[in-house]
Amino acid sequence: MSASQLVFLTSLVAIVRGLFSLKTVPKTKVWIGAAFDTLFFAAVAVIAFFYYKHHQEFAFYLQKDYIRAWIQNNLGTFVFGLASLVLLVAFRFALLKEWSPAFLKGAYEWLDPFMMAGTIALILITYFVRTYYIPSESMVPTLEVHDYIIVAKPFVLKLFHAYPPRRDDIVVFHPPLPGENREFIKRVIGLPGETLSVHDSKVFINGKPLTEPYIKSPPDYTFGPISIPLGNYLVFGDNRRNSEDSHAWPEIGSTPFLSLQRIEGTAVMIFFPLSRFHFFRH
Repeated sequence: MSASQLVFLTSLVAIVRGLFSLKTVPKTKVWIGAAFDTLFFAAVAVIAFFYYKHHQEFAFYLQKDYIRAWIQNNLGTFVFGLASLVLLVAFRFALLKEWSPAFLKGAYEWLDPFMMAGTIALILITYFVRTYYIPSESMVPTLEVHDYIIVAKPFVLKLFHAYPPRRDDIVVFHPPLPGENREFIKRVIGLPGETLSVHDSKVFINGKPLTEPYIKSPPDYTFGPISIPLGNYLVFGDNRRNSEDSHAWPEIGSTPFLSLQRIEGTAVMIFFPLSRFHFFRH
């Protein structure tokens, strides 16, 4: 959720709250209804024109798998956006009826706390935390498929002096892979300025073996030695033999390094299923 989208949805809440505080008079209702319809049809026209100019991009984003993954990873944003749409439609239908001051007061008092809670939740999702759905086995056994986790964003991590990431932190990021639109989740292993290598079924940092009690099985490949530039990291999945991570990226024409700018946040906890509720070290 971008800052512009946040401003739009927050403004929407403020407008709707203000409309419910208006006194009901016929001319006001007609004016509001006309303005609402004009904005609605203008928005439809803009979307239709944009679709005509960018239909190929739309085709990609309208894939069932992409939509499902987006909803799973942005559940709070989806729920708030859907609630805003329902509220707008309900408001438009309400304009067709005669309002009494008692009805307006009751509707305002009933909806106000929900809209405020939604706005606060959206701010939290945008700047502080977000949810993430685990789609693959690359982080087994730490994270299982269908786990839902809370990811803290850099803004809030800095408040607790837990950013930039440290070794063993589990991070969500945009991988440096050409044409890849998904977000990945891996564990930070190599830090800026270090030299990392993988051989004899172990990871070595500056020539010393790394103790890794969290992995499913030792790596069955060799990698490096490689020096990590400043501002970059090497990230591996805990399921070392089944993970598309830093060691595999060069094989598909990409850099093995993950820059700090690509990191979206750090995993804080598993919150669902409840049987796997767990906080991560920070």
